[in-house]
Amino acid sequence: MSSSDEVIIVGGGPVGSVLALFLARRGLKVDVFDRDSGLRTDLSIRPTVNLTLCERGLRVLRTLGVEEQVREATVPLYGRAVHGRDGSTTFQPYGNSREALQCISRNKLYEMLLRCAQQQPGVTYHFGQRCLDVDLESNTLTFQDLQTGTTIQRQAQRIVGADGAFSIVRQRLQRSSRFDYSQQFFPHSYVELTVPLQQGGRPPFERNAIHFWPDGEVGLLGMPNFDGSLMLMLQLPAEGGDCSFEGLRTPEDVRRLFEERFPQLVPLMPDLATEFFSRRPNPLVTIRCSPWFHQDKVVLVGDAAHALVPFYGQGINAGFEDCATLDECLTTHEGAWGPAFRDYSRLRKPNLDLISDLALQHFWELRERVGDPSFHLRRKLERKVNSLYPDKYQSLYSMISFTPMSYVEAWKKEQEHQALIEQLMRLDDIEQRWDGPEVEAAIHQMMGSRR
Repeated sequence: MSSSDEVIIVGGGPVGSVLALFLARRGLKVDVFDRDSGLRTDLSIRPTVNLTLCERGLRVLRTLGVEEQVREATVPLYGRAVHGRDGSTTFQPYGNSREALQCISRNKLYEMLLRCAQQQPGVTYHFGQRCLDVDLESNTLTFQDLQTGTTIQRQAQRIVGADGAFSIVRQRLQRSSRFDYSQQFFPHSYVELTVPLQQGGRPPFERNAIHFWPDGEVGLLGMPNFDGSLMLMLQLPAEGGDCSFEGLRTPEDVRRLFEERFPQLVPLMPDLATEFFSRRPNPLVTIRCSPWFHQDKVVLVGDAAHALVPFYGQGINAGFEDCATLDECLTTHEGAWGPAFRDYSRLRKPNLDLISDLALQHFWELRERVGDPSFHLRRKLERKVNSLYPDKYQSLYSMISFTPMSYVEAWKKEQEHQALIEQLMRLDDIEQRWDGPEVEAAIHQMMGSRR
């Protein structure tokens, strides 16, 4: 690796900016091309969805020295608030030690990382530039200026595709030899809605929790904005019947859906129908491909390599981990790009294949099981075992969200842990005795036999 090496990153979102920070620390010249207009215009044109940062993502920001700055713009979330149609609410903490996800606006995270990257020597952003094509032989990219319509060509020793689920860089790799690719659209799409602050600036719901209104195939998730209002993600089948985006055609249809399924929200959302019809439903897609690189010239990171549905909240965290792992591989291979790309792809792909599957499964868990008493009992037992053996037992969700453990390692541990929970669930009267001395003694016996 030479300081004269030029790297072009296609895509200047949070993942592209994090990678620019890593590469700038190596003294490389980095040009970031992004089709959006950056901070030159209103950031509201960018996606408004809120993101959750967990330990694995925060750890990457910590390495780069920007964690504390980002945390100042986050809202800590200590668990799930599950709402029933009758107005009841059940709080499910994430752990016994006030473990928390950190919720942040994607716009704000983008802005903060962009500003940090722009301050680094050798990093230059080029906004309003749409990537049209990549010539893999010469490593030449063709861009179109979205203001003038003119095209330019740029050449670099290395190209990074950080341009999202429908990556142009990856599409070019798909035409190369022996490149595997699959794309699976989820049957549901989503729109973002808002529950505004109430009279006197009062938050409509508890600010430090993720809110769920589970209702079978219809899902409603709420994440707090920094000001205390609530951003909702309404998840419906894209098509097929009255209870789908295809079937909701009038304001009366939308109000009827909420009155039947989420009645407590109706008086809190005076602009519900207007907001609903002003938003286009967003598709949900899982994308897998292999390999994530081409020779020593091109490499993919983030959604360009592995788009996953958002139900486990791991998309941004996995993308940040990609950048850190790629940086570690460059160190291991002393700046040799080809071996580093190969090792990076080998290490990351099994983990992302797994979390992609878990994210799909988690949708149905959140929709159908999160309100189930047996599900609540399992979570209580998991927290009970964790309180007695914090160094030996954590739930799968905790291992994924609150440790830097690889997804594959967490899954292997989960198989052992669930065998223990199944034994506990079969104890007599476990629903009433789950927190009693007999169950505690059984846990000690079971854990002792596993040593």
